[in-house]
Amino acid sequence: MALGDQVVSEQIVPCQQCRDCRRGQYWMCQVHDIHGAHLSPHCYPIAIDMLAKGLLPMDQILTHRLPLENFQEGIDLVAGDRSIKMSLAP
Repeated sequence: MALGDQVVSEQIVPCQQCRDCRRGQYWMCQVHDIHGAHLSPHCYPIAIDMLAKGLLPMDQILTHRLPLENFQEGIDLVAGDRSIKMSLAP
């Protein structure tokens, strides 16, 4: 990695000891530390460009992809801690 490279990092540090961490579902860890999740408005153009260029492994980032008309299901998934990231497609 070099100065100026664009990177993506996890925003949580899982405990690695609980049942969820041992099962490989670290995003479900109830003990984790959160290290920020806010994107400033200046980040969105960069993120959109990276998505358009296929630079982000979306198959490893998204747990659910739903059609826009199923938005309530998406809200329920996120609220119920059953997804990491999800997207709605128009």
